Amino acid sequence: MNFTESSNDNLTDSNTQTMPMAILAQNVSPDPKLSAQYLADSPAAHKTRAALLTLADVMNDQSAATALWTENREAIELEMILHLRNCSDAHLRASVLEGLAMQARFFCNELDDPQEWVARCANLEARRAALQLRK
Repeated sequence: MNFTESSNDNLTDSNTQTMPMAILAQNVSPDPKLSAQYLADSPAAHKTRAALLTLADVMNDQSAATALWTENREAIELEMILHLRNCSDAHLRASVLEGLAMQARFFCNELDDPQEWVARCANLEARRAALQLRK
């Protein structure tokens, strides 16, 4: 589409459709929800986001897994209690955390809230672990 400036502050394309210059001059800000997400991120959310992005690249990164556990322990333990009736078993905890690390590659930094994502993923991983125990 080829635009040319016409009289009275309008742009006209080759199909003679007129677009007021005021529309083009308006400041367009990014999606307010997305901006608010990044501005409102707590330190825990920042650490969780960094841990997930690291685990997406290097699944066996122990410092990232530790940060993920430290910042999201309550949410992970809640899911383990709901589905496994136990959150103190080291083997079960390791299984859930390993599953979280494996799933980190599916975290979408642009769209997902990191702590909500961890809670949803912990729910799925705890359910998976519970199913494996029943076999």
